[in-house]
Amino acid sequence: MENQNQNNIIKSENKTNQAVRADIGVLFAGDSYGLFVFQKTEKIVKAIYLLTGLMSEKEAMRERTRALANKMLENSLNMSDRIWGEEIYQKNLLSAISEVSVLFDIAENTKMMSKMNHQIITSELQKLSDFLVTSSVNYSSAKIAFEPNLFD
Repeated sequence: MENQNQNNIIKSENKTNQAVRADIGVLFAGDSYGLFVFQKTEKIVKAIYLLTGLMSEKEAMRERTRALANKMLENSLNMSDRIWGEEIYQKNLLSAISEVSVLFDIAENTKMMSKMNHQIITSELQKLSDFLVTSSVNYSSAKIAFEPNLFD
């Protein structure tokens, strides 16, 4: 059963009547940086699932890569609470991106993935990684919330 209220929050009720999904825009209200990171990560995770869907179901790399993709999504979603936990979520996201990139390098070298698919996905992973590294200093919620010399 789905309902939509005035705040554009979609609630789906399961058997225990708990809300299972909220609109992402509400979670990242006023935080264009966090919203961008989440949306970019979400697109990459979809691509990871498509690419790993081409691998054998018995392939351990398939499940490991998908688990890392889920970790990426979780950490980018948790960035909606960035003020106090931003660095750890970024660090976890960067760690997962690095491991996925290495796994896709192995997949391409062992012919489990085409060179073209490898180039596309690793390029997108690198763009997200570069964005996180270069922009986190400029868009840090903690730096926006507090003056740089607050404790001087």
